[in-house]
Amino acid sequence: VGPLLADGNNCEGDCAAWKGIGYRYLAQLFREDPTKTEYQTVLTAGATGIWTLARNPDTTFFASNWAGPPPSVGGIEKQGSAAMALNLYAMLCGSE
Repeated sequence: VGPLLADGNNCEGDCAAWKGIGYRYLAQLFREDPTKTEYQTVLTAGATGIWTLARNPDTTFFASNWAGPPPSVGGIEKQGSAAMALNLYAMLCGSE
């Protein structure tokens, strides 16, 4: 789907919450300077990865790794980061 924010080898617990915060700051940078198309590329890849690779269509739980695979259970940190990223993407880039 393109370049994704990476967590390293293992991201559980509080780590999963930080990904949403990182996405929020990247979205803010893009909002400040929309000519930085590389920011939009990462924002778009993140939203696409969350929805197509990291989402379990049966439970609608999201993985902390936005490249997947989708989880069978979800933690609040993972779900909050994914929801934040999807919401920000819809506000910033969704019309493209």
